[in-house]
Amino acid sequence: MNVYNGIVSPETFLGQIITSDGDFGFQLTEEIQGPIILRTQLGQDSYVRTISIPAADTSGLIMRSHPKDQPYDLRLHMEEINSGFFKWNLYAIKGVSIVDGPEGKGSFTSAEKDFVEAIFRENLGCYTGNHSTIQNLRIEKDDNDPSDYAGKGQDNWIFITRDTTMTLGGLASTKYDDNGNIYKSVISLRDSPTSYATSHEQGHSFVAPISHAQTLPGTVTIMRGDVQSQLNSPGPADCEARTVLYEDTYTAGSSYDDVLGTEFNEIISGIPGITIIQ
Repeated sequence: MNVYNGIVSPETFLGQIITSDGDFGFQLTEEIQGPIILRTQLGQDSYVRTISIPAADTSGLIMRSHPKDQPYDLRLHMEEINSGFFKWNLYAIKGVSIVDGPEGKGSFTSAEKDFVEAIFRENLGCYTGNHSTIQNLRIEKDDNDPSDYAGKGQDNWIFITRDTTMTLGGLASTKYDDNGNIYKSVISLRDSPTSYATSHEQGHSFVAPISHAQTLPGTVTIMRGDVQSQLNSPGPADCEARTVLYEDTYTAGSSYDDVLGTEFNEIISGIPGITIIQ
């Protein structure tokens, strides 16, 4: 772990902590204004994690560095599908409501609602890691009033509706606040629900609210937008995206330089008297 004062630069470098068991600690030998910047890496096979803390006594600090063992560029994939690191507060989600489209734009049969619910629940394992707070996520299917999402503006709900007038086969409109917290998502499906369409739009609600995957092939992600993926459920890259976004110590709106950083010792490699330990 490298320690800096205020900003990351050779001039502000305070020292390097080496630990083999994950526990770490340090004590300043002089008073500084701060904040203190901590940058850690768990060997060469992990991304670099950077955080900022006040220049004060601190205990119980947890830093987690994401493994870098994927057969693809995880950071590039994440930046393509979610450039702002937007995420739900999984503790705050109230539920999912499957409703008919507004203004007579379409409706679901009872069987279609059951199908959408089943696919949605099945995908929660990938998109949220079956987070403890949503293992028994409330899914409503008996309310056919489209004003639920069109008029009430309820926060922390996901709405799934039918719109047979759309050009696209599906669309997810996801809203987030200035801090990067997702607080509402409306999924619209044009045709009779399929596993692919439901899973793809659900992915936009949880891991890819900004755009589509552009680099990875449709064999590892269902979030391609230019061509339909060969998958009918989330791929391994979509599940891996979740492990980054919904890591509890990573906050909404984070910079990828701080969460999936690639530079660790480069900043201090030229400082006289500093020995880099590999």
